[in-house]
Parts: sequence; C-alpha cells; structure tokens
Amino acid sequence: MQSTLAVAAGVLGIIALFYDFRWQYLVGSIFILANWPFTLGVIMPINRALQATEPENANDETRRLIRSWGRLHAVRSLLGIVATVFFVWALG
Repeated sequence: MQSTLAVAAGVLGIIALFYDFRWQYLVGSIFILANWPFTLGVIMPINRALQATEPENANDETRRLIRSWGRLHAVRSLLGIVATVFFVWALG
C-alpha cells in the first residue's frame, strides 16, 4: 500500500506542478518517488537476508542487519516527511 501511495503522491505532485507551476511540487514529487529506488536497491537486500535467516540461526550479524534496517527505514520516513514539507509549502 505504501508504494502505491508514494506513486500516487508523486504523480499528483507532478500534475499539480503543471497546474500551479510551483517548483515545490516537483521537489516534493522527487523526494516521495525516491522511496522506490531506495527501497529496492538498499533496503530489499537486507530484507532478503533477514528473511533467509532461520530464527534459531540468528546471531550478531542478524542483529547488525536489523539495526541497519531500522536506520534505513528512518531514511525512508525522512524522505516522506521532506516531501510533505515541500507539498505543504507549495500550498502556502
């Protein structure tokens, strides 16, 4: 659901850019759409490694991956927050 909402927000931001010609819509769209390549290229390999780990085989490397995943997820959240700031700025 999050990926669909990110695409919808990005596309609607670009559409709003053509109606209102405020550069903030474009920047907001770029930030919200940046979640896709970031998730696929950076977070997905960690997800796959974690999913491939059997619970009884979890070790310090697993813990490191979980912590890394948490930090990277925070980056995704930050991308959404920055996009929201630019969209709200464009409305003001």
